[in-house]
Amino acid sequence: VFSLANDFVNSSEQKISFEVSYKPNNIGKQIEQFAKKGFDYIFFYMEDEAKKGIVKYKNLKTRQESEISLSNLNDVFKKSLVK
Repeated sequence: VFSLANDFVNSSEQKISFEVSYKPNNIGKQIEQFAKKGFDYIFFYMEDEAKKGIVKYKNLKTRQESEISLSNLNDVFKKSLVK
């Protein structure tokens, strides 16, 4: 997931910021911290997601949660740039 995000950031003409956290503890607090920093999305890729070949993500503005296959992850990144 990190590699996909990094590749997308490097290929984009727009300024994109992202952070990676390897701490699975206290996800609620992490969501709050990323929302305060102004991030639009948070992505979850833990053991269960890896087994299924998916990424779960949450839109921090609408609070909508979804999941997507790893092969379609760039679609979410592109969608996040459309404002």
